[in-house]
Amino acid sequence: MNPKKLWIERTREVKNFAIPVDVHNEEDVRSLIFLCLCTKYALPHLLKRGEGSLINRSSGAGKHGIHKLSIYCASKFAVIGFTESVAYEIGGIQVYAVCPASVDTDMYHSLHSGKPVLKPEGVASKVLELCLPETTLPSGSSIEIYRPPIRVV
Repeated sequence: MNPKKLWIERTREVKNFAIPVDVHNEEDVRSLIFLCLCTKYALPHLLKRGEGSLINRSSGAGKHGIHKLSIYCASKFAVIGFTESVAYEIGGIQVYAVCPASVDTDMYHSLHSGKPVLKPEGVASKVLELCLPETTLPSGSSIEIYRPPIRVV
């Protein structure tokens, strides 16, 4: 696969996730600004080629609210809405949001003591699958990744 055909949104990691809604600050919502800017600068390159994939990273928390993660959940819900809207606005490239369940990351281990559901490699495998020409999912889809099933919404 030509790497110029793929753009994966990769915003910074937030360090403090479990905070009540009345305590958050501007820093906690910056990931949305980064998502918009990454898309703004990636789109011209993808559109110029007339093909490619834009993959945005949401979360299972983008589908379901979670106690003390209101800001995180809101930002992940926003990724899904942003993905759907961008897909309506543009043509020629595919736009998806991946929504993995619990992944073996520092964030997961900072919040939970149990074993996570997914390895990062499992999520990466699904992302690569979405970028293949034979992918038939409609642009704007959000893909919930669990182990083993995957649900498209």
